[in-house]
Amino acid sequence: MKTVFTLLIGTILTTSLFAQKQVKLDNDFVKIESIRQDCSDKKNGIYIQYELLTITNKTANSVTLDYINEAWYNGKCTACDLTVDQRKEHQHSVTIPANSSVSGSCEVKDSGLRVYVKHLDFESESVLEKLDIKIINTNLQGQ
Repeated sequence: MKTVFTLLIGTILTTSLFAQKQVKLDNDFVKIESIRQDCSDKKNGIYIQYELLTITNKTANSVTLDYINEAWYNGKCTACDLTVDQRKEHQHSVTIPANSSVSGSCEVKDSGLRVYVKHLDFESESVLEKLDIKIINTNLQGQ
């Protein structure tokens, strides 16, 4: 019994330790990475997995980034084939100080830095299959 428990704990720790960030976009100005994270709100009984984004400003100036998360569920993209007006409601904007980063988290409900993957407490009808980041505008301040 002790061996089974030790193996189970080892497997859980190994899975958590080896969750790696994926580079979604990397250019001269910013690097956008994502990692999947299981999030629980025990008080409200909500257990959801999100893909959390980290956006790193690679410049010596503050940068404002306007972007869209093109999330794919059940073979369909949620924001790919929309009109310009429709895309505005899916567009996010973030200002990042020089040589620093902003990150999504389980606690911060900013939908621009976290993307729903699936529910963990029941079988989800929609599960995130793919996430692309489309930059709309990059504005460097102090240039």
